[in-house]
Amino acid sequence: MRKRYDWESIFNDFASSGLAAKQFCLERNLNYHSFMNKKKSVEKNTNCNSFLPVVISVPSDKISFSFDGHIIEVDSSINDDALCRVINALKSS
Repeated sequence: MRKRYDWESIFNDFASSGLAAKQFCLERNLNYHSFMNKKKSVEKNTNCNSFLPVVISVPSDKISFSFDGHIIEVDSSINDDALCRVINALKSS
């Protein structure tokens, strides 16, 4: 059974590989269904609540912030789940 840090490393390798999940698993001798189940589990349990709330003092239709060297600009109507997916994608890149 793989440990959490093993999966984190595997998912980081997958994110940077540019391969489809099936091809990635085939090349690394991983069970595709186990890979996908674990990936979904990790994504579901990723906690975006560790971020501080953003306070907008000037009305705007865009929100800009910096994250790990990236400047992010999103529509102010973005929902929490979509913003979490953006941030998680940046974390894994």
